[in-house]
Amino acid sequence: MYVVTPWPNVLYAFDLTQEGYPLRWKYRPDVSPNSIGVACCDSINRGAFYADGKIIYNLLDGHTVAVDADSGREIWKTKIAEVAAGETTTIAPLVVRDRVIVGAAGGEFGIYGWVKALNLKDGQILWTAHNIGPDAGMLVHADTFKPPYDSGADLGARSWANDSWKVGGAPVWGWMAFDPELDLIYYGTGNPAPYNPEQRVGDNKWSSSVLARRPEDGALVWAYQFTPHDNWDYDSTGAMILADRALARRGCVRARELGEVGGSGQRPAGVRAGQADRGVQRQCERHLSESRRRGESGLAGRVLTPDASFLHVDQQPVHGLRGVARLAPERNALRRRG
Repeated sequence: MYVVTPWPNVLYAFDLTQEGYPLRWKYRPDVSPNSIGVACCDSINRGAFYADGKIIYNLLDGHTVAVDADSGREIWKTKIAEVAAGETTTIAPLVVRDRVIVGAAGGEFGIYGWVKALNLKDGQILWTAHNIGPDAGMLVHADTFKPPYDSGADLGARSWANDSWKVGGAPVWGWMAFDPELDLIYYGTGNPAPYNPEQRVGDNKWSSSVLARRPEDGALVWAYQFTPHDNWDYDSTGAMILADRALARRGCVRARELGEVGGSGQRPAGVRAGQADRGVQRQCERHLSESRRRGESGLAGRVLTPDASFLHVDQQPVHGLRGVARLAPERNALRRRG
């Protein structure tokens, strides 16, 4: 059994075949203490990933390491983030085939949010994809990226006033998922920066969103923004839950936690087949395009959060997905977000 601690990110291996589960080995990396002061939300670590005889995990100071699972020997160590730029790495990596997918926290410090893929064998950085900004940096290809509600080039830049996307946040510090049949990785982004919303007028795509990418080259296939112009620090970084679900009105179809997916897997999550099946009460209508305002109607008091839990917010207009709220109509006492 392998256990990773918060800073200084010590990795322990315990032998569960022996009485008392003795320590088999300990790997203690050299992690800069400067990262403690930069980590916005405690010096935590969200875990490790086992693949190909290696334990792969992130260090708080912006490094990813691979450790031999049998001996505890360091196999490779790669710098992926810049602490001096406000980036720290608390996320658990996701390994897809020979790709190690990682991201960085730091939305509170105005980072230029990204995900990266490393080579599982040697730790080499294979691609970097930003979550905001121009299409080139986001690895957006016009022939394959089809977001709902909007169209055109450079949505991740045009939805920010005065090039504020350059310090726009949209970190990736939560949990990711992979669908091997659709060959897509899913992850959520955090809050836009700065906290003062008047300094970043616009939808601020693709902060507080869920994004789907090809693990091989990082190409962005679709994105859906839960909270345009998020000035409540809602984030969208919860676990991406994948599920197959039978819907009587359409027969048996493949579905994802955020919405229906057809056989090709090209329908964006969070967008159901008919807009009449959705309801969204927008807190930020003045920032939305006219076409999106027409496509969404109100649902007060309920919200489907990115961590798949239901919330009830008294006296506060919130946004949510009515189609998913119907799954539990009998639940009147909904969990409150702390």
